[in-house]
Amino acid sequence: MRFIKSLIILTAVLTASLSSSCARDVIQDKNEFIQKVVGKKVAMSANTWLSPKKDGKLDGRVKGIKVHGKWYWQGDFWCRTARVGIIPIPRECQKITMLNNTSLELKRHKGTGSSHIYTID
Repeated sequence: MRFIKSLIILTAVLTASLSSSCARDVIQDKNEFIQKVVGKKVAMSANTWLSPKKDGKLDGRVKGIKVHGKWYWQGDFWCRTARVGIIPIPRECQKITMLNNTSLELKRHKGTGSSHIYTID
């Protein structure tokens, strides 16, 4: 029993230290998004990635299928509409957090939904 308590405490301490060591920077506006993300490849995997352009266009692939769309900034959120192949994807606004300047966390439904981590190439 004592071993289990020690293991729980050790896990809690490690989790807290790892969380605090990860630099998290919420992207606040369009200019910051352009500076940090636009023109770069933002990838979830080798065959799922997006590349937002300065003119508001968006292209990439989802599971290898071509994506074309548009992005814009609304309030505190990055919003996009797109097509994956011929399938329209409805407008979605997301909260974007930069993680250690190497990854992005995109949190759906204006920051209240599920999130996905993308690396920045």
